[in-house]
Formats: sequence, C-alpha cells, structure tokens
Amino acid sequence: MLTFSRTTGNSFISGFTSTFEAFPFILNNKMTKFLILPLIVNIALLASIAWYSYTRVSPVLLGLVQFDQWYLKPVQYLVSPVLIILLLIAAFFVYSITGALIASPLLDIISLKTEKAIGGNVPDPGFSLKTLWRMAAGVLKLLILMLLLYIVILPLNLVPFAGSAIYAAAGFLLTSFFCGFQFYDMPLERRGFTFSEKFLTCRKFGATVTGTGAAFMLLSFIPVAGFLGIIVSTSGAAIAFRRVMEPAITRHG
Repeated sequence: MLTFSRTTGNSFISGFTSTFEAFPFILNNKMTKFLILPLIVNIALLASIAWYSYTRVSPVLLGLVQFDQWYLKPVQYLVSPVLIILLLIAAFFVYSITGALIASPLLDIISLKTEKAIGGNVPDPGFSLKTLWRMAAGVLKLLILMLLLYIVILPLNLVPFAGSAIYAAAGFLLTSFFCGFQFYDMPLERRGFTFSEKFLTCRKFGATVTGTGAAFMLLSFIPVAGFLGIIVSTSGAAIAFRRVMEPAITRHG
C-alpha cells in the first residue's frame, strides 16, 4: 500500500527542466561512456521508424479517407489531419518505448548512477531478464491504456472549429505522460513497485511525469541532440524522482 505525504515540487516545469539538468549532470559525473551504444541504437531506430511511417503507413492511412464524391470532401479534410497527428504520436511512442527496451540495461545503469551521484541509499537489485520481462509487460499495459484513452478523447474532434486543435493538445499531453512514465519506471522498478503502484505514483505526480515526457518529445525534434533525448530523459527522471517523488512516498507492507 502506498501513501503520499505531500506533492511539493510536483509540476510540469520540474519534470521538464530536470531533463535539461541531466546534460551537465552526466558530463560532471563521468557517465559519458554509457552514451555511445544507446546513441547508435536510437539513431538507427528513429531513422527506421520515420522512414517506415512516411513511406508505408502514411499513404495507407490517407488512402482510407480519399473520396471522389464532392459531398465527402469535408470529411476527408477533417479526418486527414487527425490521422497524421495520430501517426506522429504513435511513431513517437513506438520509438521511445522500443528504444527504452532495447537499450534498457544501459539506461538502467545511467538511471542508477544518477541516483547514486545524488547520494543516499539507493537499492540495486541488478538488471535481469525478469526485470526486462516486467518492463515489457508494463509497456503492453501502457499501450492498451493509451489506446483506450485516445478512444475516449476522440469525440473532441467534433467540437466546432477548434476540435482538431483541442484533440491535438490533449493527445500531446497524454503521449507526454506515457512517454514520461517509462523513464520513472526504472527507479520505481529498483524499489520493487508493481505496475499498479508505478502507475498510481506517476498519476499522483502526473505534472512532473508529463513534463519529463514533453521534454523528451521536444528533444526528439532537435537534430543530433534529439538522439540523446532518451538518455538525458532517463537521467533527468532519476533526478526528479529523488527530488520530488521519493520524499513523498511511503510504502506499507
């Protein structure tokens, strides 16, 4: 059972800025040697997902809403941007989750070393296939939950004039939260939290988690530096966890 004594410091800004704090933090604590392999993996992964989305998935999606009838053209113009937005969101989510799973042993080391550099008692059960399996199972649950929530907010598109913009904003925040979740999964996993406990914690500190995810998405748009996004977000989440979350969490039983 979890109880939360306070949520002081829980804010979108705290999660967002901690990611950018991680750049000098990694350099100052001699962690750069752990960056090379995740960097190579993420360059190859992002390039592959971008190419496949643009050349294969996008034409199929847009082909579904191509109509010759004049009276269906408004539907085509309304739905096409929504499909593109959904594709971009899905591509980001697949990239972040897949990259985290592939590079998870090294990312876990970066997260752990960040916590140890901050100081204090840090549990270190080690990384194992069981840990990877638990993370993968958690990812599947996240994907299902994310899909359900996107279905829930889909009617926002029906709002006159501003519907698509509102849907895009809501989709961005949802994606930011779910992307952020994966980075906090590592310090929570080290403490033996179950998936439901992790989700409860991240929901309680939703603003911070969303800020971390948003910073990761922003970094992904920046050439070269974007490939480091998943790495600095991992370190930044560990910083925010120790600063904002851990002091407020009490676990019973």
